Amino acid sequence: MKIKLITQTHIHIGSGDIYRRLFDFVIFRDKFIQINFERIFKYNKNLLSALSQTGNLNWIENGIHKLLMHYDDIRVRVININLGRMSQDILNNIQEVRKFAKHIEGKDKCYIPGSSIKGLLRTATLYYILKNNQSLLNNYINTYLSQLRQSKNIFNALRAAETTIFGDSFSDPFRYLIVEDSEEIKDENFEIICISRDNHTIFAEALKPNFEISIEIKNVKEFEQEISKKFNLSFNLKDALKVFGRDIYNYEKSILSKRGITIPPWQNIMIKLGFSGRFYSKTIYILICNINLNNQISSQLNSIISRYKKLAKQLSQAATAYNSFKSFPSTISLFNNKPIGWIRIT
Repeated sequence: MKIKLITQTHIHIGSGDIYRRLFDFVIFRDKFIQINFERIFKYNKNLLSALSQTGNLNWIENGIHKLLMHYDDIRVRVININLGRMSQDILNNIQEVRKFAKHIEGKDKCYIPGSSIKGLLRTATLYYILKNNQSLLNNYINTYLSQLRQSKNIFNALRAAETTIFGDSFSDPFRYLIVEDSEEIKDENFEIICISRDNHTIFAEALKPNFEISIEIKNVKEFEQEISKKFNLSFNLKDALKVFGRDIYNYEKSILSKRGITIPPWQNIMIKLGFSGRFYSKTIYILICNINLNNQISSQLNSIISRYKKLAKQLSQAATAYNSFKSFPSTISLFNNKPIGWIRIT
């Protein structure tokens, strides 16, 4: 099955890596220029000694600017910077930029890894199953709480909770599903944007809105049959994506509209991808709690939040998780006062 992804807002899928100013890039004529230092030092060896001595950084950058006017081969990539409503002065503050995942080794080109899409499909499927089975939802949350008390590791607890639903690697229905990486994405489809979240800003390499790309997903029929059989329901992957995306959309819209923040009009099927709203595991808890208004689920949710609060002094990840739960969805990432991360699937 081939699906088409159409970006509705900017999309940033982080790789965990960053570009550093002067070491990896400069800002030249209001553009982000990734540079090749090996070629730069071929033309001006003095910059090497100046950089190693961390001397006058403005002098070094001005020197690189002069080379850029004469030698095109020192440019690796050129990407537009979209400041939105911010002033030009902010260009001086760009010292680090988060890389988009993943860069093809030796080429410095980007693509969307199949693992990112498969993770999204996994969470949408999990959400759909839990929403339609109260008993499994209770098992999921209780396992998570139990493992959190024992291991005090949030991510291990999440994995254990998912295993109670999908089974181990030998019985997990996702063993059938193969999601291919996307084709290489051209630089012209990216912008450097300033993302605001949690009262701080992050510069990141992001896909522009209205960008289209196809992803190949293999063995969908076998996967859907296995889910249907395992959980005794009529399962369709696109239906699961639609339900999950619509519930997130409605909840996010209801909250953000009170803050005067607009969200793209709903189109079937819309969902969030990448660096946009903390872990999807949290949206599973909170959305189901919000939709069903179930006292038992609310009690379990409060137990999770309370547990994080107790662990916050011991584990920084617990403090982050607690604050994310407590303030959701204010943790949503914004650019130009609009939520990033929305895509449409056809």
